[in-house]
Amino acid sequence: MSRRFVTVFLPAGALLGVFGLWGVDLLTWWRARQAPVAAIPDPPNLVWSCAVLGLALLLLALCVLGWRRRRGPEYRAYRLPPILLVTALFAELFVFGADQLPISSGERLQAAIQLLAQAASKASKDGQVPRDPAVLQALAVPLGVPAYLAHGKPPGPFRVQVRQGCEGPVRDAPGSQLGTLLYCVGKDGKEAWVSAVALPAERTYGPPAVYSRGGVVQWAKASGTPPNDGAPH
Repeated sequence: MSRRFVTVFLPAGALLGVFGLWGVDLLTWWRARQAPVAAIPDPPNLVWSCAVLGLALLLLALCVLGWRRRRGPEYRAYRLPPILLVTALFAELFVFGADQLPISSGERLQAAIQLLAQAASKASKDGQVPRDPAVLQALAVPLGVPAYLAHGKPPGPFRVQVRQGCEGPVRDAPGSQLGTLLYCVGKDGKEAWVSAVALPAERTYGPPAVYSRGGVVQWAKASGTPPNDGAPH
């Protein structure tokens, strides 16, 4: 290896990689804290990101000291930034990210919409879909928590809001909170439409709104008889 590569390009490139990757994590964390809703399934690990960036700053200071004193390849501080980059990437992928699913917030929300519609269809009696808020809230318990952040923190569990006399899914729900499942029962009680409050699929940050994709509200239908497949539209 050339002297310049070992003393300049290798450590500088590794440090740029560290500052770029974990600096983005810090920016993501800050933006999520400012936004009412953020479509981020797994929030960045702030402590880990700060620790990596702190070590990178320390190594940068050591490398600058070496450059100013014209230290040669034997100066060990030049070899530490690549080690930090590889070690941090390994930990990020196989330790902190081992239990993270590669599924977006919107895809998880769409699955929750579908699952509630299917559960309501199965709970139907005498051709009538359930409409008791307590029953529907119990059906939503297995859905867990929306894969979004509210001001940088995980929200509470899904909550079901029941509406009556509908002719289709709720398309606008001003004032509704993140994670609200909008369960709209038809006039004859034989079907209900499920939509949800989060963010449009095309947005990462912003105020809560009915979940849509390409401007089209995503929903699933529960049916008294016979139950359909509950696929979102």
